[in-house]
Amino acid sequence: MSVPLLDGFLVNVNESRAVITSLLDQIPETFADTRETETVFAPVIQAGVEALKPAECAGKLFLFHTSLPIAEVPGKLKNRDNRKLINTDKEEALLQPQTGAYQTLAKECVAQGCCVDLFLFPNQYVEVAMLSVIPQLSGGSVYKYACFQVENDQEWFLSDLGQNVQVIGFDAVKRVLTSTGIRAVDFFGAFYLSNTKDVELVGLDGDKTSDVLQPGAEVTTDDRAYVRQLVTSTDMAETNAFFYPQLLPLTNQITTGWSVLPVLDNLLSKKV
Repeated sequence: MSVPLLDGFLVNVNESRAVITSLLDQIPETFADTRETETVFAPVIQAGVEALKPAECAGKLFLFHTSLPIAEVPGKLKNRDNRKLINTDKEEALLQPQTGAYQTLAKECVAQGCCVDLFLFPNQYVEVAMLSVIPQLSGGSVYKYACFQVENDQEWFLSDLGQNVQVIGFDAVKRVLTSTGIRAVDFFGAFYLSNTKDVELVGLDGDKTSDVLQPGAEVTTDDRAYVRQLVTSTDMAETNAFFYPQLLPLTNQITTGWSVLPVLDNLLSKKV
């Protein structure tokens, strides 16, 4: 397995565009006649993390993958597509994580500030639940194009990829402060929760994360909920701090909440 040079190999895209283009052209030709059929997954991400360390910077890793990683390396997965076990006592085994390597690697990505976006192009069984652990905890996204065909799916893929090549903040940390009687009890989105207060968002853009607040017993509908969100992030080597104050009314009437029903429906659907 090749690893990045110790001195680093990150370059300025404007200054090295010709070299990058040449490399992309050479990769398919270099491996056109390979007989290797076993794929790896976790070591590729590990190499991306190691590439960022010499540069002492955060970054984003785009990973394009096609099949289940079965090579004898950390992160190897077994094919568990056994429908005979469904609705039996052994079905629970299909829902358990196969390895803790992905969780460990995700923590390394968070520590380095490496956000991972995963693009899957499977033609057969691939365990998305396991492969998506790292993107989820590192602030990334997962896209799946089953039986990808260029003539049908090219625009779809390019649109998704373009959506992810945008202005993004790295190494963001969010802390939610609330008035007495309410508290943040759950968070939903692509993040890493190291404690009960700080939400670590390795990659932060306009599509990431939301909060779920639960009123306490001492709160009445005559009260107002004050919510303050403090977000600090790094963008283009600059540290930025954002403060979002909110004043939310409280109600025990379901009809009053019709305006936010689409938001709640979207959130609950994703959690399921």
